[in-house]
Order: sequence, then structure tokens, then C-alpha cells
Amino acid sequence: MKNYRFRVNTRIDEIIMGISYPVLFMIPMLLFVLFLELFTPLKGITYNATKNIKTELLVMIPSVIICVITIPLIKKRLGKVFEIKVHGNIIDVNTDKSSYSIGELEKLSVIDRKGFILVRIKGSMGRLDFLAREGRNLFGLSSEEDINEIREMIKYLRTLI
Repeated sequence: MKNYRFRVNTRIDEIIMGISYPVLFMIPMLLFVLFLELFTPLKGITYNATKNIKTELLVMIPSVIICVITIPLIKKRLGKVFEIKVHGNIIDVNTDKSSYSIGELEKLSVIDRKGFILVRIKGSMGRLDFLAREGRNLFGLSSEEDINEIREMIKYLRTLI
């Protein structure tokens, strides 16, 4: 029996991060512009922003600050810690909140590029998809040890097919 433990993204995590980054940047900017247009004597701020770089920076800097502060908080909450146990040809998966069995290994699909690994494991009773990116990547949650652990697991699973 072999055990592998690592932190990775799932499909839902990728969707949430892909949507949240632009939203975290644009919503504060929109609210700030609306505030300046409606409640300050700076009327026509959106018109002046195209002509004056200082006005444009006045609008962009608060939203960039909010985005930089909240992105690490979102990254902390996303991702799952997978613990995969391989008994012979049978694969069991434990996550933070659930535990299930994929069954006997039928197919293994791997895309391994620099700092990025996409793994699809298909078993007789289900499948498992996850994506590992290095932590220095904007969407990355996995450490270097996690990626090495995944590569070790892939090597072992390829021997079983």
C-alpha cells in the first residue's frame, strides 16, 4: 500500500479563481468611480480619466490595493488536500471533507509542463481530476514538495496500467 498526500486545485477552484480575480479588480473600481461621480464635486471623472493619467491612477490604485489584499485570502480557502491510497490496483481518495474509492485503475491521463500538472485518473467506480500549479503562479496552490509527490504517484500508477 502506498500513500500520497498533496494540495491541489479542482475544477471548481479554477473557475472561482478565474472569475474572482477580475471581479475583485473591477467592482472596487466601479464603486469608486460611482462615488466620485455622484458624491463629490469631481463631475465628469470618467471623461477626465482618459485625458489625465493622475485621475486614472486615482481610480485604479484603490482597486489594485483591494485586489492584492484579498487574492491571498481567496487562495487560502480554495484547494483541497488529497490523500490517495493505492492498494494493489485499487485507489482510495480522502479529501478534507470526503472519502471515496475510485476502484481499479483503468486509465491515467497526465499533462506535465513546467510548473503545471493536470492529472485525470479513471477507475472502475469513478474518476478523479485535479490540477497542480506551483505556488509562485497566480493561480498556484501547490508547493514544490506537492508537485514532486504527484510526479512520484504518477510514476507508480503508470507501472500499474
